[in-house]
Amino acid sequence: MSPTAAPAPAAPPTATAATAAPTTAAPTPVPTQAPAATSTAAPVVQSAPAGGKAVNLTMWVQEAPFVVFWRNRAAEFAKQTTSLQFTADIIQVPFDQLSSKLIAMAATQQGAPNLVATEYRWFPNLLKQDKVTRVLVDLLPYMKQDGIDPGQFKKNELYTWKDKLYGLETNALVSCLYVRKDILAKAGINADYQPDGKPPFDTYDDLITAGKALKANGGHALMAINLDDVWTNWQIHALQGGGQLFDAGGSLAIDSPANAACLNLIKSMVDAQIVKPMSGGAFWGAEHIAAFKDGSVIGAIMPDWYEENILEASLKDQAGLWTALPIPAYQAGGNRSTVWGGTGICLTNQAQDRDVSWQFLSYGYCNLENQVKRYTEVDYFPTFVPAWKDPRVLNPPNPFYSGEKLGKLYASLAPGLPQFNTNPWLNEAADKFATEGWAPVMTGKKTVSQGLKDAQAAALTVINAGI
Repeated sequence: MSPTAAPAPAAPPTATAATAAPTTAAPTPVPTQAPAATSTAAPVVQSAPAGGKAVNLTMWVQEAPFVVFWRNRAAEFAKQTTSLQFTADIIQVPFDQLSSKLIAMAATQQGAPNLVATEYRWFPNLLKQDKVTRVLVDLLPYMKQDGIDPGQFKKNELYTWKDKLYGLETNALVSCLYVRKDILAKAGINADYQPDGKPPFDTYDDLITAGKALKANGGHALMAINLDDVWTNWQIHALQGGGQLFDAGGSLAIDSPANAACLNLIKSMVDAQIVKPMSGGAFWGAEHIAAFKDGSVIGAIMPDWYEENILEASLKDQAGLWTALPIPAYQAGGNRSTVWGGTGICLTNQAQDRDVSWQFLSYGYCNLENQVKRYTEVDYFPTFVPAWKDPRVLNPPNPFYSGEKLGKLYASLAPGLPQFNTNPWLNEAADKFATEGWAPVMTGKKTVSQGLKDAQAAALTVINAGI
């Protein structure tokens, strides 16, 4: 893979609601790592009070919910900022174009909007040859001047490099076990759960026992497993147990005990035939949705965006049959929290009226009220820690899950969210891990130990060559 080429991961479909007016109801939100639809949206200009300096802000985002959220904020900001004639063009750019545009902006030093979204797997491409400093602005000085504590916001490490912060994360990415409680009940497995109570599956050993019962009572698979991609099952399960591609100091960390524990766990499920192997865009593709519909796959361990955009959107006739549960721990008393995904909103160094651009970004993301609105309007769980106690986040019932208060469940798991260390060579390391470690281990061609050693060596070769 070329060091300047953006990875092209498979991703779920995205709604194309970019032309909705700010006052329309929010569309079904999409995953924060998902690409936007292939069409672009015409800019929408917000009305502004007469008088004062005219400021036109341009923002590029790749997802329809971002368009809705930021249009709503722009309308509010225009009314409140009476000293300006404020307008905002919130433009949806196709996901597969956004990264290449960022790389081009770093090279040409022109063409950038005021604010731009970047996905967590594409941000590392800007770190090579320090391109990031040629296109994005460090946000920490702005936060310091405004008395904003960066420690109150989670998942921003995805856009942090050399003690500088280049993006504010959109979604806390809390992950859960979503599962068909009716099918579990038929197999004699109780899935009743109250937040802060004892989970039905305390450890993965308990979940594997349940998987064997499901297999014996109807041939159901607990969940799907992607055999050739590390961004799904590896990331979710490894981060939960402390696994990383790179350690906090920037050293390659593929060959680690935590990654070995993850591979051993998933391989044990594959060998027991209690999970269904799939490949490619399995987790939102037709094969996976069909398996959910016919009950051959009855669950998924996925982030919060998955339940809204995949399960609820695709399985409307199964409303009331699903439940959301904490992920089992590796060992009793262990961590039950993990993440997958990420999109940061960044301030470009080509921005005209940079201070106003920061004020608008801060207005949308750096206060309790609008962090809550992210959840109530577009269903992105807040990254702002104080919002985890807000009743508007905790109390809304979800009909698809028989009235469960998913916000309360997410809030109970959010304190344990693991960090995911970024690195200029993140994608190359993931690629070598997938081809030299994950895939051959899952298919029985290598032992866990050999797969990790081979993946570590292959990734080091690429990094040392500086390709």
